[in-house]
Amino acid sequence: PNSKCSWCTYKSPPVLKYAVSVQNEDVVAALLEANNIDINGYGDCLVSPLLDAVIKDNRIIVELLLHNAASPDMQSGGYDRTPLVEAAMNDCKEICRLLLQYGASHDAIDNKGMHSIYLAAQNNHREVIELLMQYGADPQQPSVQSKGSFSAARHARNKGHVELSNWLTTQR
Repeated sequence: PNSKCSWCTYKSPPVLKYAVSVQNEDVVAALLEANNIDINGYGDCLVSPLLDAVIKDNRIIVELLLHNAASPDMQSGGYDRTPLVEAAMNDCKEICRLLLQYGASHDAIDNKGMHSIYLAAQNNHREVIELLMQYGADPQQPSVQSKGSFSAARHARNKGHVELSNWLTTQR
């Protein structure tokens, strides 16, 4: 695209969102090279381009967006999740690693008060939990849910992941 194209100057270009949505890495790269895009804008969409790429587990587009200054901590989507919270919940370990390398906060929460480590624990994603802990996530820190606060071990146990819960109780 030409940097003077009118669709490249929109605050939240639908073409970037569409290119991410259909996982067209070449178009995403070309749009980012145009330098006229608010990479963190998502306008009427509930989901930012970065969160959409995370949801689709597309490491290449995630890295393109992060390399071009997409905010790794921007909350969007129905639960106001950060990309890291979404990636941890869905066992996307390599995307979690990328987000953390680009400065994503392991302490970010969604609108239910859930940290990335708790959603990983609920879904039995031990490798993601280990990665989050390498970057400073504390499995003993209580979540900030409105219905009470629980450790990651308690979240795992509540979902029937007893072995993971037992392991988490030994982690400091």
